[in-house]
Amino acid sequence: MRSAISRARNVMRIKYKQDIVTIKGVGARATIGSSDALQTSVMREVITHQRSCQRLKETVALISSEELTKEIAAIKDPEIRDGLQIAKDYFEEYLVKYVKTLDKATTAAALLPPPASTITTA
Repeated sequence: MRSAISRARNVMRIKYKQDIVTIKGVGARATIGSSDALQTSVMREVITHQRSCQRLKETVALISSEELTKEIAAIKDPEIRDGLQIAKDYFEEYLVKYVKTLDKATTAAALLPPPASTITTA
Protein backbone atom coordinates (compact mmCIF):
# COMPACT_ATOMS: atom_id res chain seq x y z
CA MET A 1 0.00 0.00 0.00
CA ARG A 2 2.83 2.41 0.88
CA SER A 3 4.51 2.04 -2.49
CA ALA A 4 1.19 2.57 -4.26
CA ILE A 5 0.62 5.77 -2.26
CA SER A 6 4.15 6.97 -3.08
CA ARG A 7 3.61 6.44 -6.80
CA ALA A 8 0.17 8.07 -6.64
CA ARG A 9 1.62 11.02 -4.67
CA ASN A 10 4.22 11.57 -7.40
CA VAL A 11 1.53 11.55 -10.11
CA MET A 12 -0.69 13.89 -8.09
CA ARG A 13 2.17 16.36 -7.56
CA ILE A 14 3.42 16.38 -11.14
CA LYS A 15 0.20 16.06 -13.11
CA TYR A 16 -2.42 17.66 -10.86
CA LYS A 17 -0.35 19.94 -8.57
CA GLN A 18 -1.93 18.33 -5.51
CA ASP A 19 -0.72 16.07 -2.75
CA ILE A 20 -2.07 13.01 -1.00
CA VAL A 21 -2.72 13.16 2.73
CA THR A 22 -2.68 9.86 4.57
CA ILE A 23 -4.45 9.42 7.87
CA LYS A 24 -3.37 6.39 9.85
CA GLY A 25 -6.20 3.91 10.24
CA VAL A 26 -8.55 5.96 8.06
CA GLY A 27 -7.13 6.13 4.53
CA ALA A 28 -5.89 8.68 2.05
CA ARG A 29 -7.28 11.72 0.27
CA ALA A 30 -6.10 14.37 -2.16
CA THR A 31 -5.50 17.91 -1.00
CA ILE A 32 -8.16 20.34 -2.18
CA GLY A 33 -6.19 23.54 -2.62
CA SER A 34 -3.25 25.57 -1.43
CA SER A 35 -4.58 26.15 2.09
CA ASP A 36 -5.20 22.43 2.56
CA ALA A 37 -1.72 21.58 1.23
CA LEU A 38 -0.19 24.20 3.54
CA GLN A 39 -1.93 22.87 6.63
CA THR A 40 -1.24 19.20 5.90
CA SER A 41 1.56 18.49 3.44
CA VAL A 42 3.89 21.40 4.16
CA MET A 43 3.69 20.91 7.93
CA ARG A 44 4.38 17.16 7.48
CA GLU A 45 7.46 17.97 5.40
CA VAL A 46 8.73 20.54 7.93
CA ILE A 47 8.48 17.95 10.73
CA THR A 48 10.28 15.39 8.54
CA HIS A 49 13.00 17.94 7.72
CA GLN A 50 13.44 18.78 11.39
CA ARG A 51 13.86 15.09 12.32
CA SER A 52 16.28 14.56 9.45
CA CYS A 53 18.40 17.52 10.59
CA GLN A 54 18.51 16.11 14.12
CA ARG A 55 19.60 12.68 12.84
CA LEU A 56 22.33 14.29 10.72
CA LYS A 57 23.65 16.23 13.73
CA GLU A 58 23.70 13.05 15.83
CA THR A 59 25.48 11.07 13.11
CA VAL A 60 28.11 13.77 12.51
CA ALA A 61 28.75 13.83 16.27
CA LEU A 62 29.88 10.19 16.02
CA ILE A 63 32.94 11.21 13.99
CA SER A 64 36.17 12.19 15.71
CA SER A 65 38.58 14.14 13.49
CA GLU A 66 41.54 13.09 15.64
CA GLU A 67 40.61 9.42 15.42
CA LEU A 68 40.01 9.76 11.69
CA THR A 69 43.47 11.29 11.24
CA LYS A 70 45.04 8.33 13.07
CA GLU A 71 43.04 5.83 11.03
CA ILE A 72 44.04 7.49 7.76
CA ALA A 73 47.73 7.48 8.76
CA ALA A 74 47.54 3.74 9.48
CA ILE A 75 46.28 2.86 5.99
CA LYS A 76 49.03 1.48 3.76
CA ASP A 77 47.28 1.65 0.38
CA PRO A 78 47.83 5.20 -0.96
CA GLU A 79 44.69 5.12 -3.12
CA ILE A 80 42.46 4.24 -0.17
CA ARG A 81 44.31 6.68 2.09
CA ASP A 82 43.89 9.53 -0.42
CA GLY A 83 40.21 8.78 -0.88
CA LEU A 84 39.60 8.78 2.85
CA GLN A 85 41.59 12.01 3.20
CA ILE A 86 39.30 13.64 0.63
CA ALA A 87 36.28 12.45 2.62
CA LYS A 88 37.81 13.81 5.84
CA ASP A 89 38.51 17.18 4.21
CA TYR A 90 34.91 17.36 3.00
CA PHE A 91 33.69 16.42 6.46
CA GLU A 92 35.73 19.13 8.19
CA GLU A 93 35.36 21.88 5.59
CA TYR A 94 31.69 21.54 4.75
CA LEU A 95 29.69 19.07 6.80
CA VAL A 96 30.77 20.18 10.27
CA LYS A 97 30.15 23.83 9.35
CA TYR A 98 26.75 22.98 7.83
CA VAL A 99 25.65 21.05 10.91
CA LYS A 100 26.52 24.04 13.09
CA THR A 101 24.12 26.17 11.03
CA LEU A 102 21.29 23.74 11.86
CA ASP A 103 21.19 25.16 15.39
CA LYS A 104 20.53 28.70 14.20
CA ALA A 105 17.04 30.24 14.31
CA THR A 106 16.68 30.06 10.52
CA THR A 107 16.52 26.27 10.51
CA ALA A 108 13.68 23.76 10.64
CA ALA A 109 12.25 24.91 13.98
CA ALA A 110 11.84 28.41 12.55
CA LEU A 111 9.79 26.95 9.72
CA LEU A 112 7.06 25.84 12.11
CA PRO A 113 4.14 28.20 12.68
CA PRO A 114 3.83 30.21 15.90
CA PRO A 115 1.46 28.91 18.59
CA ALA A 116 -2.18 29.51 17.66
CA SER A 117 -2.64 31.97 20.54
CA THR A 118 -0.16 34.41 18.95
CA ILE A 119 -1.78 34.42 15.52
CA THR A 120 -3.87 37.53 15.01
CA THR A 121 -7.14 37.31 13.14
CA ALA A 122 -8.93 40.03 11.23
